[in-house]
Amino acid sequence: MDFKTLQKLESVPGSMQAKPRDPEEDVLVLLKLRKGHSVPGYVRPRARISGDIVSGEIRAGDLERLAEDPAIESMSLSKALPVIE
Repeated sequence: MDFKTLQKLESVPGSMQAKPRDPEEDVLVLLKLRKGHSVPGYVRPRARISGDIVSGEIRAGDLERLAEDPAIESMSLSKALPVIE
């Protein structure tokens, strides 16, 4: 998948771009919803961060669908944070 074609997607780390995604693989996303819209049915919500920002899971194969969804203002892929000891 060419992440550059997903116009609503914020920057993607190089490590994520280098690893091909299986369309059935679950990915974590952060979504900013447009006013008056709810989370699309194909997104499994995890947490509501604020009124219009939600974290959720989708299949990697649904990223393009998410990018074209009128309910979504912007989206980003969740990134693993390093462990601080």
